[in-house]
Amino acid sequence: MLPEEKGITRARGKWFNGPYESKMMPIFHPSYLLRNDSREKGSPKWLMWQDIKEIKRVYDTLGE
Repeated sequence: MLPEEKGITRARGKWFNGPYESKMMPIFHPSYLLRNDSREKGSPKWLMWQDIKEIKRVYDTLGE
């Protein structure tokens, strides 16, 4: 879906235009997060939490 991106690590956390005027944000696969248990700043779980907060921020603006 994102041929110009070179892997999930570079693509995650960025917004992309999807079909039907939708937005997409790639995230880490849950099994990757289970294998990487650290929650320190910069770790996969920490990065995922930042992505979730960004998704919620955009979601909260819908309908305004």
